[in-house]
Amino acid sequence: MYLKGRSIWISLGPDKKMRNIGLMSPETIRYGEQLLAKKSSANTVKIIAAMMELKKSEVSPGSLRQYRSTQKFCEKHFRLMELEKINSAMFIKLKTTTYLNRPTRFNKILQFMGMVFKFAIECQVVAIDVTASVQPMKIKRRKVLIESSDLHNSIEVMKNSATPIYGCVMEMLYLTGQRLGDVLNIKWKDVRDEHIYFKTQKRDALVAIEISQSIKFLLSEIKRINRDFVCERIFHKRGREISKDVIGHHHRKALKLLGVNPANFNRRDVRPKSATDVYLQTSESSGEQEGLKNAKALLGHTNFQMTEHYLKKRIHNVGRGPEVFSNVKKLSKKKI
Repeated sequence: MYLKGRSIWISLGPDKKMRNIGLMSPETIRYGEQLLAKKSSANTVKIIAAMMELKKSEVSPGSLRQYRSTQKFCEKHFRLMELEKINSAMFIKLKTTTYLNRPTRFNKILQFMGMVFKFAIECQVVAIDVTASVQPMKIKRRKVLIESSDLHNSIEVMKNSATPIYGCVMEMLYLTGQRLGDVLNIKWKDVRDEHIYFKTQKRDALVAIEISQSIKFLLSEIKRINRDFVCERIFHKRGREISKDVIGHHHRKALKLLGVNPANFNRRDVRPKSATDVYLQTSESSGEQEGLKNAKALLGHTNFQMTEHYLKKRIHNVGRGPEVFSNVKKLSKKKI
């Protein structure tokens, strides 16, 4: 590895070819020069900051937000330590104490610190990645398939509240099968050519959902609710953005009014419910393979294996949904 101007270059392997991995801020360059000049006593927080500078140009905005969230936890645990003094026993202690009941958070920390160590190895600060010997925690997958009646009733309760737009958000989640963050980000300019175009934050993919009759009715309802306000976003409250936490809070309140345990109905269950209904309805009319293909396009997955895993153990005792999604397609960036 060497620094040249405002760029950082690394070796790709034994052939000694070099690759420019991006521009760095002057502060990061100065620190990189210090790392190369003095390989010991490297501050963990500064190494993390240098790595995050590179990630800005390498990953999608959604992934970058997740990395920044995990960065805070890593700095909390290791801010007073030199990177070379961190060992695998420290991660095992976190695994068996602090994050014993939070496997997802621990796995994210382990993955993030693995990237930090790989970056530090490139900088010749440390010799080995101590996270490689630590096994990630097993995560119990949710096997809940929500009932159609609970879903529709909760949406109606939210629509009949003081802020009916929240119920419209939940209905759009089901009718499009997209993630909550992507639904809250759609704008009126994304509704065109009889489709709603989503740019997914997680995979940075472009997905087009055909506007069905139910979606047309929903869009008309949203215009009526927000008729006194002008905003480029489809979902807003009096011109202000709506957060995911607010939707989750009001959804839990609706479930309590219905006597449904919120532990058995998470807002994240709406997406697999939508995909499963699409899969079953399409399979019934066009065959299982076509149903799987349609569910894969709806979810924006790159392979059938992930879609099958997503639908696994969710396809029994399922009620028919309000729509059969047709012509759902994943688009390349060149087509929009």
